[in-house]
Amino acid sequence: MIISKLRIWAVTLIVVITVGLLLLSIGFIINYKIPNDNGEIIFCVLGALFFIWMLCQMIFNELRTKAIKVIISEGKIEKISFFGIGFKTEYAYNSLSGFKTSSVPAKGTDYEYLYIIIGSTKVIKLSEFYHTNYSELKNALINKNIYWLGKEQYSVLADSKEMFK
Repeated sequence: MIISKLRIWAVTLIVVITVGLLLLSIGFIINYKIPNDNGEIIFCVLGALFFIWMLCQMIFNELRTKAIKVIISEGKIEKISFFGIGFKTEYAYNSLSGFKTSSVPAKGTDYEYLYIIIGSTKVIKLSEFYHTNYSELKNALINKNIYWLGKEQYSVLADSKEMFK
């Protein structure tokens, strides 16, 4: 059995950003004043939409689907969302279609992501950014004869679309 290990600095970064966005949103609501002209109304609406989108991105995309605990054991793979304290889902190996990899550019480096797929849906996302033992997890999947479906081009838009799946 192999259990994923989250990077402390990645978890800290995500928590700080999420809490910061929450505090900014609360501060914005508390200090909100009725705009005087159309320019201010548009600015307020766009600002509110941006904060809502970022908060959804952090909670529903990063925390729920990427900052996860994964347990690879005999016959199944388990995913537990929200740093391993959230919802648990189990998948039998014979239900998996395979996995794809993707390279996600970051400042000064690229991180590899691995997407475990059932049908055409990405059910588990592993990454070098979040998991210290990413290579061990990837090798365990290869050793379990999970089929590699190839490499896919990373897209922020596609990643955002998967937020609510």
